[in-house]
Amino acid sequence: MTETYVTAPPADRDAGFAALQRSIQRLADGRRLTPSQRRSFAYLVEFAADVPFMSAQELAEKASVSQPSVTRLAVALGFEGYTDFRRTLQELFRQHRSQPSPVTDPVGSTRFKYTWVTAQEAANVAALGHVWQNTTPPLEAVAPQLAFSRPLIILGLRASAHLASYTGYLAHKVHPRTVTITQGGSTMLDDIATARANGATWMIAIAMPRYPTDTLDGVAQAQKVGLKVLLVADEDYLHRGETKNLVVAKVPVQRSLVFDSHAAPQLLMTMLLEAMCDADPTETERRLDALDAIAEENGIYQAE
Repeated sequence: MTETYVTAPPADRDAGFAALQRSIQRLADGRRLTPSQRRSFAYLVEFAADVPFMSAQELAEKASVSQPSVTRLAVALGFEGYTDFRRTLQELFRQHRSQPSPVTDPVGSTRFKYTWVTAQEAANVAALGHVWQNTTPPLEAVAPQLAFSRPLIILGLRASAHLASYTGYLAHKVHPRTVTITQGGSTMLDDIATARANGATWMIAIAMPRYPTDTLDGVAQAQKVGLKVLLVADEDYLHRGETKNLVVAKVPVQRSLVFDSHAAPQLLMTMLLEAMCDADPTETERRLDALDAIAEENGIYQAE
């Protein structure tokens, strides 16, 4: 999958400038950039006709990053250093004979950037129907098995911890027994083994970039003790471990900004919960009614 770190060019930019931007964007194909590197890369694509003639210090100042960050970006893109990188940028500039960047209004440029980002995210969400039906086996068939795993383990570490926590919070409302794990290490391994000993048959593992080694260790531990695993990851994820009893659902992730957006993975987790509720509607209704009664009795929520 090609990662796009910046906005597409507005329609009023000349064709040569747009082609130059695309050529520079291709330099990042298949490469994972850090947030700081993304910030620099976003600037150099946005102002693609100007950056080839900037020093590393000038680019750092314009992109609001440190000079070492610019140098590390060049190395991350496969160049020996910034000089080698700039030479390539200048060659691309000559090939496309682009005019200086017409974007001089930072407000207008920012406005377009965020419009484009939301359009990209909408496309990611729209792709979830394909993920739902074309994961092997289809997630609609997996969800009932998750519903009847007692307990159900939900694992998510570091950047994925918020997805695990929110999914676990909601699952607890409709599932009799859930174990949510958001910290790695030996305690994580113990929790997985204990849950299996207590009857668990499935674990949901969420692995968003960058993939913590503890997450992969947790998946391996689950497989070792006989659990089936639903691994929810981004589209670039490549599993290098054991594939037995493993279902991998690959979800599109928004990477155009400095930090990833997990809107599509979050919606997929909510869809899984909905399908789990459909698998056991009587238990779901009973538990939700009981929670509503407790909430009303204790005044947990503000009256509407």
